[in-house]
Amino acid sequence: MREPLDGPRMNLEELRKARLRDPFQPFSIRLTDGRVFPVKLPESVAVGRKFALVVTKGDSVVVLDPPAIESLTFEPNGNRNAKRRRKS
Repeated sequence: MREPLDGPRMNLEELRKARLRDPFQPFSIRLTDGRVFPVKLPESVAVGRKFALVVTKGDSVVVLDPPAIESLTFEPNGNRNAKRRRKS
């Protein structure tokens, strides 16, 4: 199940916390204009004092202005729900 983290406007501290989660849980950043940026690795996002950067699948860098960030949606952690194999 996905957990949304929304508010009237996301702030950079919430994005920073999502990036530093341990263990890391992939998430998507939704902007107010409808664009969505999946974050599969914590290294794909850099959070500064006034803006954030996200590296896209094509290795482009997008500058994110905090008021443009609408929400974060966490993806299910693939390893957490995987069935363990029994050793033969």
